[in-house]
Amino acid sequence: MNKFSNIALCLILIISTQLTYGQFTPIKSNKIDEKSKDAAAQLAEKLLNGMKEGSIYLLSNEEATEAMAQGLTAETQKSVYARIKEENGDFVSLNFIEALKPDNDKSLTIYRFRGEFEKIKDGPEIRVVMNKDLKLAGFWILPWRDEIQGP
Repeated sequence: MNKFSNIALCLILIISTQLTYGQFTPIKSNKIDEKSKDAAAQLAEKLLNGMKEGSIYLLSNEEATEAMAQGLTAETQKSVYARIKEENGDFVSLNFIEALKPDNDKSLTIYRFRGEFEKIKDGPEIRVVMNKDLKLAGFWILPWRDEIQGP
């Protein structure tokens, strides 16, 4: 088992609601809210590119829940990105995989992306959780699994 799997990198485990281990319902591709999906991708790219470039992207309360904006500090981002870079190289891009609704909280939407990094094209899962107000409510970097599992 590699170091990445052992660490099971969780960039941030702060969510303003109770997203627990549970069941998830996939959203059909023609039913995905493109505005929310684009916002999720843009926030993930801003965070990862900011970490990569050393110009940490701090979230505002307009784009993230208060818990996320306060919890995703510069120190947290620097520490996590150092581990990501060591294992995978620098961030390159995101590839959208699927969108889901947690069965226990339909006000949230989970977007799963596959990260591409310098050392690994099909890299870890970049999971972005958006709330009904299009605010970032959760952000994880996890070892890739074909089926979604709790963080």
